[in-house]
Amino acid sequence: YTYNPKYLSDYQGYMLGMSPREIDRIFAYRASGKYINSEAEFWAVTEIVGARRSNIGSRLRFNKDKKWRATEVKKQLPVNQADPKDINKVSAKELRKVRGIGPVLSERIVKFRDRLGGFLVDEQLNDVYGLDRQVADRVLKQYVVLQKPEITPININEASVEQIASLVYINRQVAYRITRYREQYGPIVNLEELTKIEDFPADKIERISLYLSL
Repeated sequence: YTYNPKYLSDYQGYMLGMSPREIDRIFAYRASGKYINSEAEFWAVTEIVGARRSNIGSRLRFNKDKKWRATEVKKQLPVNQADPKDINKVSAKELRKVRGIGPVLSERIVKFRDRLGGFLVDEQLNDVYGLDRQVADRVLKQYVVLQKPEITPININEASVEQIASLVYINRQVAYRITRYREQYGPIVNLEELTKIEDFPADKIERISLYLSL
């Protein structure tokens, strides 16, 4: 098979013989609003060097005509939407049965879920790095949150930097800024206050709030 890097999925990259890091570079490039339109651009983004270029390069396609994508979609089998299973119990192997999910993304989804302690709402699947929204929608047709995990919310007014940073959505630098904010302005009385802190992922405040308490 040949593949258009502009629409390359995790599984297709794996079939090309690319490493997870090389695939991630494409996802990051795409997330910035850019797309690969030439072989030279592909090598520059993925940073692939050496003998592998010959084999991988022979399987790349840069056809700007989108008709092939429509044909590809028609060939896919319909997804059985009956009786969805629990996304908090699905294995990486089972996830790979979903079109667009390869070894890298399946392991990443499970790792992200386990770091959270389990998904509380279906929408959290969209927070997995490199997971295309359409692919996530296909996953959610088969796997949804049926049983919510029991979690102990982090008290945002008492937690240390390390405790706050243990939440997958918040990095250590932002966690430090939260503690500094408390010291300067006093206890946080509304979780919406967190959106005022520099680099806090305000677009995810609703999901982050599920793991916090005052």
